[in-house]
Amino acid sequence: MRYFSVLLTTVITLSNVSVLAENSNRAPEFPTDTYELYIDSLTEAFPGQDDLLIPLRISVSEPVAGINVTMIFDPSLVQPIVVAPNFFFQSFNVDLSEYGTLKINLLTDLPPPPYVPPIEGDTIFAWLMCEVMVEDPGYDVMTFLDFFEDPYTPYPDNSLLLENGGWITPPNLTLMSGDILIFSPLYGDININNFAYEIGDAVTFMNYFMGITEFNALQYANSDCNRDGIQATIADLVYLLCVINGDSVLVEPPPGIPDTENIAGDFEFGNVSPKILDNISQCDVFVYGDDLLGGAYFVIEYDTDEIEPLAVLIDSSAAPMDLSCSMEEGKLTVTVFNWNPSFSPFSAGKLFTVVYNDHGGAAESDISITKADFSDNTGSVADFEYSIDCTHRVVSEKPGKAEISVSSYPNPFNSSTAINFNLPSSGDYRLTIYDILGRRVRVLANGFHEAGNNMVIWDGTDENRRDIASGIYFARLHGEDSKTGLKLFMLK
Repeated sequence: MRYFSVLLTTVITLSNVSVLAENSNRAPEFPTDTYELYIDSLTEAFPGQDDLLIPLRISVSEPVAGINVTMIFDPSLVQPIVVAPNFFFQSFNVDLSEYGTLKINLLTDLPPPPYVPPIEGDTIFAWLMCEVMVEDPGYDVMTFLDFFEDPYTPYPDNSLLLENGGWITPPNLTLMSGDILIFSPLYGDININNFAYEIGDAVTFMNYFMGITEFNALQYANSDCNRDGIQATIADLVYLLCVINGDSVLVEPPPGIPDTENIAGDFEFGNVSPKILDNISQCDVFVYGDDLLGGAYFVIEYDTDEIEPLAVLIDSSAAPMDLSCSMEEGKLTVTVFNWNPSFSPFSAGKLFTVVYNDHGGAAESDISITKADFSDNTGSVADFEYSIDCTHRVVSEKPGKAEISVSSYPNPFNSSTAINFNLPSSGDYRLTIYDILGRRVRVLANGFHEAGNNMVIWDGTDENRRDIASGIYFARLHGEDSKTGLKLFMLK
């Protein structure tokens, strides 16, 4: 019996050793539960911004039915104005009554029905819209949006209610705050190269108005060129152009001699002249004001089933202003601006005309102005009335056939551009490029040309085939009894 007892003890001991040895070869086990409330690590903002959106996020490994959040912020720098849930909740409460503190309480499902599913995975549970309270801090400012746990409250300020009824609180609930960087403006530096009031800034600003590019927070901060506290307006663009052209005081339009060589051209979609169509109609856009018009920005929407835009033509009474236009499906964006602040007699009348094919059935209600913004001649926001007058008519020949015209694409350009010129009759014509000081750069065409559309490619070189510098250039087209011109922008 003693022998059997000793043998049994030995077997049990060896068995335990075997189990321990087996366990020692296994990887250590770690908890896999994840419960986090967090904010994006860095949000960029600009002074005076009133629509700063900050997402509030959650990441959980178990379904969550309720969220309690307490956050603190610096109300002298940012102030929440709207808190909106990202889902439908049975209960959503927000408390901003305590200075510098934001409290949010939400529940997904409460009796009676309908049933609302819990929050799962990694997602945004709410959006916080803030207003930036500083106008011009003078330097970049970093502030915060942080989760707060009050040590004097008898319950956690931040917690999650699981669908199964359990509660998750710190430290099992991880809280990660976020920073907000408020940029100090370098006014006029629109292309963000640390040099303000350059031709590249004007072109970038124009691309923004044309819908070609979007601004980030720093560009918005820099775009308040006239420092009226409103970013990215047509008045800011006019102010920028005034500074580029040498008028840095901008108190009143300076005296000067009109630039008779600055001839306002037209914009034709696809860089080709309008086709000869059976039904060509036009809408004239008029503005009325007491100030001298320095710039105007319009969004024109139209019915694509009835209207096919062909061209946007600036009126001769608005010379020497320039017009740029872009087209999306059902929308035209038109910007008229003055590169020469010393001469702008226009204050009222027809500003430009939209020429279009109406497919034989368009009505005035099929095209309308949905947005308009105006600046005076010194870069200040101005009040102008505007109207649109549509005339549906049939013509037998292309508008402007009796005149020569010139256009280019792309413009601005960085290597080469195609210059198109339409001639009403055959004859001798000369196409010459000049720089902004009036010096001849290159003759692109000189001699006999047939009537109709002609095109020449300019590769951005001078008469000696040397590359030209970035800047403004003018293409002048001269005929026997007529002439016209076009402004070109070379960017590198």
